[in-house]
Amino acid sequence: PKVGRAYILCSDSITNELKLHEIKITSVDNDLSSIKVLDDSLIRFRGGIVKGMSGSPVIQDNKIVGGVRSTKISNTKEGHISNIDNMLGISLD
Repeated sequence: PKVGRAYILCSDSITNELKLHEIKITSVDNDLSSIKVLDDSLIRFRGGIVKGMSGSPVIQDNKIVGGVRSTKISNTKEGHISNIDNMLGISLD
């Protein structure tokens, strides 16, 4: 992953259909990256990242770059993703 626009692939809270929900990757570290939810419907109907979304794919530039890992308890519009290389056990050192 890199800093910038990305998407979480998960079901829509109203239609239950798979949908890309816009996020921003705000920082990238070795094994995880910080994110901020930008998608209005995800914020309005779920409050951001919620229980059950863990592992949802994160897509950036038409590639899977990670999976939803956790949310900040104090602000569910922010959270973390596990970077794909870490998920696959690939060392970039």
